[in-house]
Amino acid sequence: MRKLLSAAFAVAVASSVALFFQSAHAAWPDGPIELVMPTGPGSGASDEARVVAAELRKPGFLGVPIKLVFKKGGGGNNAGIYVGQRKADGNTLMFMGGSFAGLFNMPHYTYKVDHFEIIVQFVTNFYAVGVSTKSQFKTMKDYLAYAKANPSKLSMGSNKIASLHHRVQTALFADAGVDVRFVPYKGTGKVVKDVIGGHLPSGIAQPGKWLPQMKAGKARVLLVLDNERLNHPDFKDIPTPKELGLNFKIPVQFHAFMARKGVPKDRLKKIQAAFKKVLKTEGFKKFLSHQPHVRVAYRDDVEQMNKDFRDSMVQARAFMVKHKILKK
Repeated sequence: MRKLLSAAFAVAVASSVALFFQSAHAAWPDGPIELVMPTGPGSGASDEARVVAAELRKPGFLGVPIKLVFKKGGGGNNAGIYVGQRKADGNTLMFMGGSFAGLFNMPHYTYKVDHFEIIVQFVTNFYAVGVSTKSQFKTMKDYLAYAKANPSKLSMGSNKIASLHHRVQTALFADAGVDVRFVPYKGTGKVVKDVIGGHLPSGIAQPGKWLPQMKAGKARVLLVLDNERLNHPDFKDIPTPKELGLNFKIPVQFHAFMARKGVPKDRLKKIQAAFKKVLKTEGFKKFLSHQPHVRVAYRDDVEQMNKDFRDSMVQARAFMVKHKILKK
């Protein structure tokens, strides 16, 4: 009898322990989750992240406080340091995108790409070249003609050295055979602000960032940096590089979230499922209606996403070495 009682007690204890760990496991997330931003609060990326965070904190999604943490500076390195020092528990995610194919090649990066992994991609987007309505340039042809006749006299602002914005700008002017100075910023919001304020002759930002200024009569967009014209009434007459005889390859800007490598698979699936639901919400659809450059492009195959990203890093490095953005 004593043996039977002991055996029953052992089974009960084991079951209780198993139930305890199962309930603790299922309870995640049980506290705030941080979305770390490598840009400033006024950037196009931060506008998007705020909408995503608002949906993720709702019951039925992740259901916990979602905190945006801005770690701009260091060309994206400051955000990488912050996330790199956190646990691989899914509680700290870093907003990232196609720009990081160039940024992770920079020698000053404290943590290398192998320290992280992309866990979910949700959209792609593209950019446009804009000037103030007070500018002398009415078209991109006017702009390029002036730049050709006046080497280094024009400057254009865009995001971070080695970012996709920087690489697109470099490819654009190399293909056009003109010399336009690059002015690095920590986010596209400040680019637009300085163009409108007359402090910067031209800039690269998302069409959605230019749109309010266009409607207010303060900005003029000269070029859409995509392979096709933008299907939007305010952009329908704005050409693409191809229409101007420029044939450089335009790299794809995607938006995704990255974490310390090794997030438990069950937590990974919860994060991915929540992001997938966000894309179908009225809040996100409303955001898209004001952002003509954003296209839903959900991906959650972690192995393939990270392989594709590493391939793009190789291509970005070769481009930056060729154009002397980066030494060999």
